[in-house]
Amino acid sequence: MTGGESVAFTVTATFADGSTHEIREAEWDVSNSSTGSVVDGTFTARASAGGVTWVTARFNCVESAA
Repeated sequence: MTGGESVAFTVTATFADGSTHEIREAEWDVSNSSTGSVVDGTFTARASAGGVTWVTARFNCVESAA
């Protein structure tokens, strides 16, 4: 990605009966804030930094990262 580019993430819960539901109330974080920021699931890269980061979503004590 180059500075200013964005990518959107979503959180989908899968329940025991196989049904799914998109979770819109997740908390979002990045492991390396110098590479960019994430707001409401959309990561936006910073123009002045490169590197690797993990985007993490948390909801009800469950988390997943990409």
